[in-house]
Amino acid sequence: MEDKHHYRMEIAEVIEDLKSSERGISEDESAQRRIQYGLNELPRAKRTSLLKLLLLQFKDILILILIVAIIIQLLVIIFFHEADYTEVIAISGFILINSAVGLITEYRSEKSMEALKKITAGLDVRVIRPDGEHIINSHLLVPGDLIFLEMGDKIPADGRLVEVMNLQVDESNLTGESKPVKKDMPSIDKPVALGDRKNMVFTGTIVSYGRGTAIVTGTGTNTQIGRIAELLTEIEEAETPLQKKMAKVGFQLGIFIILICVLVFIIGILKTLIIGNPLGPPLILEFMLTAVALAVAAMPSGLPIVITTCLALGMREMAKERALVKRLKAVETLGSVNVICSDKTGTLTKNEMTTRIIYANNTVINVTGVGYEPQGTFNDTAGNAINPMDDPPLNLLIRIGALNGTSKVEHPKDQWVVIGDPTEGSLYTLALKAGVKIESLKEKYQQIGEVPFTSELKRMVTVHRTPENEIHLYVKGALDVILDHCSSILINESSKPITDKDRSRILEMNEKYSSQQLRILAMAYKILENGVKESYEDADNALTFVGFVGMMDPPRDAVPPAIQTCRTAGIEIKMITGDHPATANAIAKEIGLIEAGEEHLTIRGVEFFEKTKDEIEKTKVFARISPEHKLNVVNTLRERNYIVAVTGDGVNDAPALKSANIGVAMGISGTDVAKEAATMTLTDDNFATIVSAVKTGRNIYENILKTIFYLLSCNVGEILIIFVWIIIGSNMFNPAWIPSILPLLPLQILWVNLITDSLPALSLAKEPEDPKLMYNPPRRVDEPVFTKRFTINVLILGVLICIGTLVLFQWGLNRGASMWGLGTEAIEKQIYRYATTLAFMTVTFFENWNIFATRSLKNSIFGLKTRNYYMYLALGVALILQFTVVYTPGLNLVFHTHPLDLLDWAFIILLSSSIIWVTEFYKLMWKWWDQRQKN
Repeated sequence: MEDKHHYRMEIAEVIEDLKSSERGISEDESAQRRIQYGLNELPRAKRTSLLKLLLLQFKDILILILIVAIIIQLLVIIFFHEADYTEVIAISGFILINSAVGLITEYRSEKSMEALKKITAGLDVRVIRPDGEHIINSHLLVPGDLIFLEMGDKIPADGRLVEVMNLQVDESNLTGESKPVKKDMPSIDKPVALGDRKNMVFTGTIVSYGRGTAIVTGTGTNTQIGRIAELLTEIEEAETPLQKKMAKVGFQLGIFIILICVLVFIIGILKTLIIGNPLGPPLILEFMLTAVALAVAAMPSGLPIVITTCLALGMREMAKERALVKRLKAVETLGSVNVICSDKTGTLTKNEMTTRIIYANNTVINVTGVGYEPQGTFNDTAGNAINPMDDPPLNLLIRIGALNGTSKVEHPKDQWVVIGDPTEGSLYTLALKAGVKIESLKEKYQQIGEVPFTSELKRMVTVHRTPENEIHLYVKGALDVILDHCSSILINESSKPITDKDRSRILEMNEKYSSQQLRILAMAYKILENGVKESYEDADNALTFVGFVGMMDPPRDAVPPAIQTCRTAGIEIKMITGDHPATANAIAKEIGLIEAGEEHLTIRGVEFFEKTKDEIEKTKVFARISPEHKLNVVNTLRERNYIVAVTGDGVNDAPALKSANIGVAMGISGTDVAKEAATMTLTDDNFATIVSAVKTGRNIYENILKTIFYLLSCNVGEILIIFVWIIIGSNMFNPAWIPSILPLLPLQILWVNLITDSLPALSLAKEPEDPKLMYNPPRRVDEPVFTKRFTINVLILGVLICIGTLVLFQWGLNRGASMWGLGTEAIEKQIYRYATTLAFMTVTFFENWNIFATRSLKNSIFGLKTRNYYMYLALGVALILQFTVVYTPGLNLVFHTHPLDLLDWAFIILLSSSIIWVTEFYKLMWKWWDQRQKN
């Protein structure tokens, strides 16, 4: 349905355009229109199926490389009639375990999101038909229907108001406007932002006060929410930095593995020809299996499962901290975030009107506490706590605020909520903070009359009979209006004539607090003489001024320190709101986002497309912003290589939430649309939880980096062991044996990669965070995993592992020959098993020591203040398993091992521990180099 800007039309024009009438449309006409427009509902987002979640686990390039290795093994088995499926089964089992960990974690997250999300069923709505009033399901509404709205209703469709009675609507979840919007009927003669369309109501917003009638102008996808939902379908989810980097790492490893395998295959053949051996199918098979062994060695087989586990554990830690993440790889992305675009209402603020100050008895009283929870104190200007009930003017002001209204505050479950108008809810909470038992107060001061608030009167009047049987008139409303109706002022316990000086002081205080974007509400009263018959509408003259309150939607207590932490961590914060610029700037100053004098830098929605991308990049506060503007901000930042997190809870946040690298929705106050679009949901709606999530994300990336370093340094050592031996290896055995003589067999390499490497590597996922983690800027988006320093360190350790292992392997061949002699095939096999066991255990112990050295990639491990007990446990299990395959009869035959004596163990431990000192040395040298570069 075409958007015809019904807010710019007169009511009669709207009715004519929609082919309706002042009594709506008939049931038959409604049925016909449902065929044309469809039901009034948004299409449900498709859930990710279990099969799709499973298939997504196989997209990782490292998993694909392992699958290729399986295919090669199977081809060798098929074409050369080999019957050994051990390696195929082992690699396949590993892939399944990795996929299961990812699948279970993400499936549980999907289920948690479904439990958190409250799918709204169709609402009952009152419609006006030519034959009278009907109650129907909101799904059946069509354009042209006439609907009746009253306080507490959730508006079921977009509509043009045709009748209002003190109607106020909470549009915070759509526009970001924190205060209820007062509605009226006159047409608007110029284009205005969504939040300024006073004669329209919108799907999903809430009637907070009054009542009205509207003619439906849009349903389903033709509503403002529907347009946002359609916009979401056009946005592709951003690829995470980890996905990009691991894809690059996988590609580089794939090329490297292919080259090294081809090279080994060629070298093996050439070496055989040079020696003079005949080259037949058996030798070709041996060389192919050797190449596969090298491929297994080159492939850090444990890396995918370790990364998956790191992310899964990170997801679990974030869930404990009340941040629920949908996708594993998004966990790490938080560590890369360098700009957070935050909604104001409900995210930086509570979205709960709170009384901040009281002016009464010529004194300012500060009120602490946030939101509708009745916790807080009353303090004088010196900061001393006072009892408001001991001060007569203050006592009376609180009483007027509690009695002059129809709203209340309740405590269902774990949250305090207002039933009705947020302003009245703030006054209700104020009374509760003062210790007033409001229900008892209402019984004492029975209401006997009322003049409702109207936009013309700008005040509300209630009439009460006091315990002394007096008739009191209580009035609240706009300060200028109340002050004009006052002839006296309450000072201490008595009233005195109000003077020009009193009025000037009151107006001066009003100006002071209004400039701080506090909403000012004045209170006054009058004692009516018994027996006087007068209209209450005319009775609110010659009032006694009691005082006023200043209220606002306050920032969350944890927001200012969270913003300071983000600033220290090099993360920019941008506030993007649909609220008024003055309100946005006031909040921005209070939370420390901008300084006084920077208000003019705020970008307003009407001027947004006049601004350059440089101005958008530098701006901290955006006000009166539409969903399209917000999406434009996110896309501009992403184009400039920022990693963008967007926080929000409203429907208006959804497009930007989906487009951002990380979309963060609010779990309690967030709309279903926002939760669906977001990558992560904060179950406590606390902006500060973002800081904890970012810290966790950074630590996860650091631990993943340590894991990659550890596994690659080990794998490079294994590659070099095989590669170097093929080139310069011993020819001491029967020449026919030469192709089979490898320091490490394929199954041994696979065991090392999947068990003795992976178990300790998994413990790195639980490595405690560096206390200085949030004092460093976010890592660069283009920072590769294989930096120059990273690569050099990996090669240093790889060469060390290679040299140490080959030295002990050759020593084992020589010692075995001297102990058992040469000559028979059985003896030669025993010597070979003994030597390979030495190499097998040397590699294992090198890697066991290496896990300690890798706890920090920059700092000495002897200076670490934390302990990783999971590492001790993992090493203990890995060593037990390693000893099992050496000393258990049967298993030592499968793994081609031989028992070792004390001398062997002494050499293994002494030589392998050298990796600690080599690591400490190069860390010291890099620090020296960095200091030299600074100087």
